[in-house]
Amino acid sequence: MVSSLLDTDGNWDVDLIKDVFDERDVNIILTIPLNKAAQGSWYWRQEKMGSYSVKSAYYLLQDLKPNQNTSPSSGFWKRLWNLKIPPKVKNFLWRASTNCLPTKDLLQQKRIPVNILCPICHDTSETILHCLVLCPFAEICWTRVHVQPIHGVFHSFCEWLLLLFEQLDKKEVHISVMVCWMLWKHRNELVWNQRSLEISKILESACSILNQWNSVQDKTYDRFMAYMNHNDGDEHWHTPMTNRVKINVDAAIFDDTNCCIHAFVARDHEGQLVEARSKCLRGRSCPDLAEALSTREALSWVKGNNHRYLIVCK
Repeated sequence: MVSSLLDTDGNWDVDLIKDVFDERDVNIILTIPLNKAAQGSWYWRQEKMGSYSVKSAYYLLQDLKPNQNTSPSSGFWKRLWNLKIPPKVKNFLWRASTNCLPTKDLLQQKRIPVNILCPICHDTSETILHCLVLCPFAEICWTRVHVQPIHGVFHSFCEWLLLLFEQLDKKEVHISVMVCWMLWKHRNELVWNQRSLEISKILESACSILNQWNSVQDKTYDRFMAYMNHNDGDEHWHTPMTNRVKINVDAAIFDDTNCCIHAFVARDHEGQLVEARSKCLRGRSCPDLAEALSTREALSWVKGNNHRYLIVCK
């Protein structure tokens, strides 16, 4: 090595060079200048410019994993993040695919003393794959879901999910991952609240949440139409006569917090807002009394503003 031809001060070791090389090479080597002021620098070889980036480090760590099916070149993560499902479900799938869900098997690997048996079947250690796919309770759920069975060899949830992407259409994939999410919620309900959900409830919730989310994403969908009855819209607010103010009063009673809300809205003959107020009072009251108090608040405002021509109605 060239460094072995230097002394401790960073200069050419002349005696050593003369002992090793002939006279011609000695003269050539000794004429090579040495830059003692040069400093070494760090270089990140995963980037062309040599600068470190979290993105390149993430890709490097993915490539170093034994399961190469989730490498960036496989398109697995692109498929996952492009799913038309709620973001919280995507986050759940990412955690499950990277072995970040706190199953009992993983908790024991982190030196946490827990019973590793599945809290549902109490027969096998609780891994992510077992909890979401192989548990007898999960298998019953999968038999009731109207999707095609997954064929192939898989040893982890990530491999199973990759087969899911390859063998099912988009609609079936969306339903399947929503069922996975609900199975995890059911597991947590059982572990933390000792409450078990029925299989029909799990499947209904998975489909319902997905449909509601898709409806919200549809820009042409009127979310208020789902709550309207055939009689809705029969009553309309009518403007008062010219130079008059119309005041609408109402009240709301909240038994759980032991309070009631009084409110009124005042508008002129053009429908323009003149005043709007609300007030919260502690204590229980009947509906008639609550609306009477709202009327009192409105009349107090009228008195303070000297409005002569007005209409007060519920």
